[in-house]
Amino acid sequence: MKCANCNAEIKDGSIYCPVCGKEAQMISGYSSLEDDFLHSLLREDADKANENENNHKVLTAENSQKGHKKSQSMPIFITVLILFFCILIGIVMKIFLDYKNHNSYEYQMAMAESELIDHNFESAIDYLSRALVLIPTDIESRIKLADIYIMREEYENAIVLLTEAVKLNHNEKAAYERLINIYAKQGQYGQIKSLYELVEEEDIKKLFDVYLVDEPVIYPASDKYNTHIAVTIVSIGDEPIYYTTDGSDPSKKGILYTGEIELTRSGFYTIKAVCKNIKNNVYSDVVTCDYQIEIYPPDVPKAEPDVDTVFSEPAYITLTTNSECKIYYTWDGSVPTKESFVYAEPIEVPEGEHILSAIAIDEKTGLSSSVLRIQYSYSE
Repeated sequence: MKCANCNAEIKDGSIYCPVCGKEAQMISGYSSLEDDFLHSLLREDADKANENENNHKVLTAENSQKGHKKSQSMPIFITVLILFFCILIGIVMKIFLDYKNHNSYEYQMAMAESELIDHNFESAIDYLSRALVLIPTDIESRIKLADIYIMREEYENAIVLLTEAVKLNHNEKAAYERLINIYAKQGQYGQIKSLYELVEEEDIKKLFDVYLVDEPVIYPASDKYNTHIAVTIVSIGDEPIYYTTDGSDPSKKGILYTGEIELTRSGFYTIKAVCKNIKNNVYSDVVTCDYQIEIYPPDVPKAEPDVDTVFSEPAYITLTTNSECKIYYTWDGSVPTKESFVYAEPIEVPEGEHILSAIAIDEKTGLSSSVLRIQYSYSE
């Protein structure tokens, strides 16, 4: 059979021309049976072509759907993986930052300051304590901690921290100010004085001016005395003086000193004295003196002449004793008292026979001597 288009030879059973590709055409001379057969073959080829095309479309659609599903699952996996690594990195970074902050003095101090603003004092104490661990010689953290303890009236804890600060720096003014205030509140003025001895700078010494009071001076010194004594107390700074004689605290039960303290009785005395700064109600250190007094009666007065004597002309009798005693006398032989004659100058011997009786009485102690008796006679 030949192609109706190009007249090329077409093999039996072929539908298309192998040369021009046109559909094979029936040429005249073919029977109608052959024509039907040819059209049947063409329809079968067309049906197969349509079936193949449909199958290709189905396969393409299935493959496209599978590819789409696969393409959808890939981003989810990648997203989960990225999220996991982000979380892991976040955890590692947090651990690193926590470690860094835990070992950072600056961080601890900043957090403590923040907690103090919010009045979270327990947390502030924790941060400041950690800062002190990181820098054991740090003064700033000590003072901030001390301030919290002072506010909470935990003075012993504050004193420990502030004392450490002063030892680390003898001229740490802030520490001195706080210690002075604590000791003043507690009445520990001796501690203020001890603290003062550590100060080197004059500017800081001025902080102590209103709290330091010079202690008084007592004399005579502690000792054993066999006579009455007058105790004198002197204030160097002219502050008022308070004292006791029974050993009690003069800053609490003291008597205002106005003059000499007379110890006129035998016994043991403990005199304690303080000076007081009236303006600030501050006392000095207590000064103590102990006295053991053993007082004896005065000696018998001495007379001149000192034996029984007869006078033929006017005569005078001289009596003497120590300067702290007075002499009392009688001429009738009776025992003199303070109501008797007081000896002031040599006394004239009266006419006749008389017994001169005389005693010495210590005006301080009230003790009297034994009686002096001498008989004198005067006759012209």
